[in-house]
Amino acid sequence: MKNLKRFQFIGNLTKDTELRYTAKSTPIAIFDIAVNGSYKEQESGEVK
Repeated sequence: MKNLKRFQFIGNLTKDTELRYTAKSTPIAIFDIAVNGSYKEQESGEVK
């Protein structure tokens, strides 16, 4: 029995999804996602 994986991504696709196949004909979806994110510098405490 095949294993099924389910993922949820939240963001904006930056281009059309590309479908590729491995040497054993396994389908793979290739896509780019843009997200808004920020982080705080540990040393300065500055939010970037």
